[in-house]
Amino acid sequence: MSYDKRKNYLYIGMKLPSLNEYVEKCRTNPHVGASFKAQTENNIGIFIQACVAQGHLHPITSPCEIVMDFYEMTRRRDVDNIQSAQKYILDALQTAGILPNDNQKWVRQVHHRVLPSKGHGDCVYVYLIEGGHIELRYTDGETTVDSDD
Repeated sequence: MSYDKRKNYLYIGMKLPSLNEYVEKCRTNPHVGASFKAQTENNIGIFIQACVAQGHLHPITSPCEIVMDFYEMTRRRDVDNIQSAQKYILDALQTAGILPNDNQKWVRQVHHRVLPSKGHGDCVYVYLIEGGHIELRYTDGETTVDSDD
């Protein structure tokens, strides 16, 4: 069964901080690191509110898998540093009540892709796919998401 990516998604129209940036703030002072994380989650919360208002995003009611597409304008940042932003995203989704919890009971798997921007600008698309198990297939830069639900 093919999954409609427009069904339940979050668009974050900004470049999220890398793990290196967060570690640097924490080394300065633990309070600076905590404030940095909170501000990042607040920024994501603004995009969550917008997506909910537009009807693109709604709370999940059963366990899900998540697909995160990170669009980057340059190739300067390491993939692992980019993907570390999932922590901010999942925590913000939980705070907003979209995810009841970000534990393994509710989030079965998180799939990542880091892609060239190609006119998107720096941004992230987060797809919440409830039920079943998904399989990602990549061909020529396009992704097909299949779900067995």
